[in-house]
Amino acid sequence: MKKQIVALVLAGALSGACLSACDSEPDDPVERAAAIARDIQADPANAEEVLEDHDITIDEFEELIYEIAADPEQSQRYEAALAGED
Repeated sequence: MKKQIVALVLAGALSGACLSACDSEPDDPVERAAAIARDIQADPANAEEVLEDHDITIDEFEELIYEIAADPEQSQRYEAALAGED
């Protein structure tokens, strides 16, 4: 499980995709997590502000990533969303 989480985080860190924080969050948790990760990638120095813009705490974001990592289908969708394949 830890390898999956590390892979998800690394995929997010290395994907190079980025979007600005959106006014409305995606309803799908996978899409929401990917949008947040892309925004953090775009401005890592302001990660806390990005999380605030998305109305989520670091603990909530971490929990969301763990939930995605626990589900192989969601993990695959998350990686695809980070790679811009959604």
